[in-house]
Amino acid sequence: MDKVRVGVIGVGGHGRGRHLIPYTKLPNVEVVAVADV
Repeated sequence: MDKVRVGVIGVGGHGRGRHLIPYTKLPNVEVVAVADV
């Protein structure tokens, strides 16, 4: 299976806990960008 490249915008409490950390645990996902405004 090809990797899905993901960028996360907004890495506060919800962004980090509900999106960023779970994405890093998926074998077919590569987190390539992170931004917080």
